[in-house]
Amino acid sequence: MDGTTRLSRAAAIVLLSWSPMNLTSQGTWNPTVTTGGPAGRFGHSATYNLAHDKTVLFGGLDTTYTTHAETWEFDGLQWHAVTTAAVPSARCAHTLAYDFLRDRVVLFGGTNSAFLAVGLDDTWEFDGVQWQQALPAHIPSGRFNHAMTYDLGSGCALVHGGRSVGSSLLGDTWGWNGIDWILLAANGPSARYHHAMCFDLQRTRTVLFGGRDTMDLADTWEWDGAQWLQPTTGGPTPRNGHALVYDLARAVTVLHGGSQGGDETWEWDGNHWALVASGATLRRDHAMVFDARLQRATLFGGVLSTAFAVFSDVMNYDTPLPGSFQSVGASCAGANGTPLLAPSTASLGGPALGSTSILEVSPVAGETFLLFGLSHTHDGSLPLPHDLTPLGMNGCTLQVSRDAVTSAPSLAGTASFGLAVPNDPFLTSFSFYVQAFPLDLAANALGFTSTNTLIATVGRN
Repeated sequence: MDGTTRLSRAAAIVLLSWSPMNLTSQGTWNPTVTTGGPAGRFGHSATYNLAHDKTVLFGGLDTTYTTHAETWEFDGLQWHAVTTAAVPSARCAHTLAYDFLRDRVVLFGGTNSAFLAVGLDDTWEFDGVQWQQALPAHIPSGRFNHAMTYDLGSGCALVHGGRSVGSSLLGDTWGWNGIDWILLAANGPSARYHHAMCFDLQRTRTVLFGGRDTMDLADTWEWDGAQWLQPTTGGPTPRNGHALVYDLARAVTVLHGGSQGGDETWEWDGNHWALVASGATLRRDHAMVFDARLQRATLFGGVLSTAFAVFSDVMNYDTPLPGSFQSVGASCAGANGTPLLAPSTASLGGPALGSTSILEVSPVAGETFLLFGLSHTHDGSLPLPHDLTPLGMNGCTLQVSRDAVTSAPSLAGTASFGLAVPNDPFLTSFSFYVQAFPLDLAANALGFTSTNTLIATVGRN
């Protein structure tokens, strides 16, 4: 995939987020068995690369408080260590953000030791292959335990706050546009550290919550691209060391963990906070991303909130996502009427992971063949829909590619098919196409009719 294709795909994903499903059903945290991966750590940072469908993770501390300079990529199942010629120095308490317009993972700041509070001020970018250090004309003061996200309204990676040399607290806001750092605001949220931010794509606002100054904080702030605003709202209890991500599918900001309420999951819809779930192990100083491919929040690592225990697990916040069947195209008439392909009444909710839907074709008098396709525009080199009249099927069309076929007999004028979807998270939001061809010897010269097509999109219960 070339750079233009990757950027177009990333832009398409972002544009799709403007029409979210606005689902409110809470999810559950579930562990994922992964292949390979970094050792347990905390104080690391991660972001999701939309163009490459991978989580990128860098740095952090292990159980001996040693800082790391490892780069890892995670596809939802397998971890892959990335080796590059140049690499940022080992560090913790830094930040990563993905600039989807430029297809770059941006790294800023951190500290090279858990004990020597020296803030770093370097900026690096990862293009999926190599790290390269940027050398801007202007640089924010060195800092660690700051917050960063990519802000579409400002057109830059946004950094707020943190701790500097001597552990002084910062409350400034900077933006990285790929060329230089720009001071965007000197006021707004009070000086703090260990807070979290993410960008709400539907409302074009960066959301900031909590952190710590002399005590844990519980305030919510939003950056509208020009200034900080503070909604009047209740919400989570004061905390630091938590994580925020924006759920593209459900148009809500998801918060998890922290120094207090470390097993809690909260959601912010722009007006209200709601406590929606608990269940993930108490933790803080973890990293969390929204996996756009698998449509769920994913977290890695961190430490136990109540004692020093370092995690190396991957947890996923699985929320219900509806599947769907959409009927397109037309059927051609048979000797006993025009057959229709449709889901049974019990299957109107659409296909879902680990479940079976029932598809029905009626009226039919004989064996009916069900064709499954991955495309409804081409069958190999053959454009679709394709007129079947030259084969003797007057008025009938082939509407899906011929990738798999099954059949069922007619019972009382209806042929029924069980459509079982494996419980494979990589099938989430996957779409395929189904068309039926009932045997009808009296209908035409070839003895078959064709139905409409169902576009099937896999959901998650």
